[in-house]
Amino acid sequence: MKTILTLTKNTFRETIRDKILLVIAFFGVILIAATQMLAAISARQEEKILVDMGLGMIDIFGMLITIFVGTQLIFREIDKKTIFVLLSKPISRASFLISKFLGLGAILTLITGIMLLVFITVVAVQTDLVLVDDVIQTAFVGKLVIIAGFSLLSFLLLLALVIFFSSFMQPVLATFSSLTMFVVGHITDDIWMFAHYNREGGGEAMKAFANAVYYGLPNFSSLNMKNFVLNDIPVSTAQMLSAAGGALAWMVLLLLLATFFFSKREF
Repeated sequence: MKTILTLTKNTFRETIRDKILLVIAFFGVILIAATQMLAAISARQEEKILVDMGLGMIDIFGMLITIFVGTQLIFREIDKKTIFVLLSKPISRASFLISKFLGLGAILTLITGIMLLVFITVVAVQTDLVLVDDVIQTAFVGKLVIIAGFSLLSFLLLLALVIFFSSFMQPVLATFSSLTMFVVGHITDDIWMFAHYNREGGGEAMKAFANAVYYGLPNFSSLNMKNFVLNDIPVSTAQMLSAAGGALAWMVLLLLLATFFFSKREF
């Protein structure tokens, strides 16, 4: 545990100085602040546009940081030959991968928190959704925190995917594979519903395929709480816990698989 903690701190310090991370984080914060100008396009729906765009920006830039920084975590150590020094010490490959996940995961948590704070500030200044007569609308702020929390879970799940593919692929292939899984993971619910409830869904073969995709791939759509929370569509605590538990289970499985493939990799 001490070894993992030390490696996690090193990953955090090294990655936080990464130029790509700083650029993406900077523009993420700037674009969230700029939503106040973009929202002016529609005066009647300014509040809705502001909230939708702000939350969308958090998702987009969180995804970009996860993929483009995450795919470099392992490759950079291999490219600079520092992995030979690390693995020559009493450090297991499992500890190495877990520390990379925890290090960037901590950064994702920090960046998501900063972007959420900036976003809430913008909404408070531009609308009366957050502050009414100097009273904080805790219910609305709580909704934003829940949405951002599940977005963070989706980033961490994506990071586990990135590390899994990076354990045996080059960065370009790992990026493409992670993006593909991320996109498919957002439409698994639609695929399943189309196959089971559409009369033209394709029969038993399509249902079998839909079941394989739905149960065999990470379900990112279950972590998208925007429409449910903002539109007051009932979502039980059990559903939220199920979505969060499923994401955590996938993270553990992907990291175990990454460790297996990484242990077989020759440098």
